[in-house]
Amino acid sequence: MRIGRAGAKLTEHALNALPDPQSIQDHLRRLGDSVDTDPRLAVSTAKALIESTAKCVLTARGQSYARAAKVPALVKAAQVSLGLAPKSVSDEDRALRQALQSLITLTQSVTELRNSVGIDHGAEEVPRWVRPRHARLVVGAAQVWCQLMLETLADPDAPWRHSEA
Repeated sequence: MRIGRAGAKLTEHALNALPDPQSIQDHLRRLGDSVDTDPRLAVSTAKALIESTAKCVLTARGQSYARAAKVPALVKAAQVSLGLAPKSVSDEDRALRQALQSLITLTQSVTELRNSVGIDHGAEEVPRWVRPRHARLVVGAAQVWCQLMLETLADPDAPWRHSEA
């Protein structure tokens, strides 16, 4: 595993899928520094990690995205670009299809939590219920999605490579 103490960790293999993983590493460092000390910052950073990963995947696949694209659209586009859209999985692999759909739902939940408790919107009141355990939940969700995306990008036998052949 690489980078991140209490925050997210991605494997070296996953990070090596990118020509320049610096933006991802920056988010991982920030997560490691904030989960226990500033859980609201960790929630915001987890959403940023998902967004950066989606953009890096799309760029690596030679696909453009709108500068103002929202995270759910970026997540779906990244999954489609890697052959990981739930609809692209055969009916025989129903459980995998459900897992891929659940990952989309997880990333949407991370985004919604960030919108309600994150530091990026000028709130009138500070949400006091957010604890490190909540941050770990959100960071874990982001980590699972990002790891799958980057490992699939790196995999020479990944579904997206077969569709291009």
